[in-house]
Amino acid sequence: MTKTLFRCGTFAALALLLAVSSAKAYTTTVGGNFFPPDAATSAQTFNAVVDLTGTLTSTGNGAAYDSKLKKVTPFKVIPPTTTGIALSLFEGPVSISSNPVNTNGPVQYTLTDPNLRTLTDIQNLDVDLLNGQSGDFALNTVDIFTNSTVALLKDITIDVSGTLSALSFDQTGASVLASTGLGTGTFAVDGTLNGTIANLQAVVLSILPVPVGSDTQLSLPGALTGTYNVTPIPGGRHIALDGVLNLNLPLSLVTALETSIDTPAQLSISASVDLLASLTIAVGYHFETNVVPEPGSFVLLGLGLAALVPLYRYRRRK
Repeated sequence: MTKTLFRCGTFAALALLLAVSSAKAYTTTVGGNFFPPDAATSAQTFNAVVDLTGTLTSTGNGAAYDSKLKKVTPFKVIPPTTTGIALSLFEGPVSISSNPVNTNGPVQYTLTDPNLRTLTDIQNLDVDLLNGQSGDFALNTVDIFTNSTVALLKDITIDVSGTLSALSFDQTGASVLASTGLGTGTFAVDGTLNGTIANLQAVVLSILPVPVGSDTQLSLPGALTGTYNVTPIPGGRHIALDGVLNLNLPLSLVTALETSIDTPAQLSISASVDLLASLTIAVGYHFETNVVPEPGSFVLLGLGLAALVPLYRYRRRK
């Protein structure tokens, strides 16, 4: 009778453990927000490094009073003789740091395996990357050469500046994750990078401000990729995502130079300058959050182990 009960208990324990060992028993989906900016434990960062490359084409004409010739002389803009002119950012790349927040409720993380440390899905990742901040950028001086007889206009310098704001990533597709060890792995989340380039302005000859077009709204497909790390904490799990996002943002500037200087040059300028460029945004990020898995995932495992205790005691008595 004792052996029969023992066998029944053993079979029940094994059956329970088998149920617990199934994927469903070891899977839980939990929501978590990124740590708020004022959290003492927050190690979350966002760094946007903005650099620029592109090509430059220009056409235009104008006229200026030549004090040496004592008359107004026309001029034409001389297009660059090479394409693919390298443009860089004034004083180096722009770097922005912030504590980003998710804009559409908690991110949904799915954890799978007996330790609930394998990340198998990420959903609802909609991140305000700048967290309400903005970043100003300025191009190095662009030189527009002309055939003017006026020395000042042989090389017309143009400085372009602007502001990058409202930069966000919105998840639009499925996530792809792969485990590389206990609590570690890689991830890729498809989505859209949105942003605004505003306050564009060109300064001609270092003294004449000229507005440059209107604000540019950006909406480009991209993917957040990187590595994840899941570590146990009391009552839950700590999830950290680290990675880099590189995207090219097209930028087209059309500058109409309609201005005049009374003294000392006494000149007028009428020209158009087309600047076609690509803003390369490299985003290095670290997101982290604490989550509390569903109690059932731990309870089932505990019940299964508890059911094997009689078997362990029985064998010790024998």
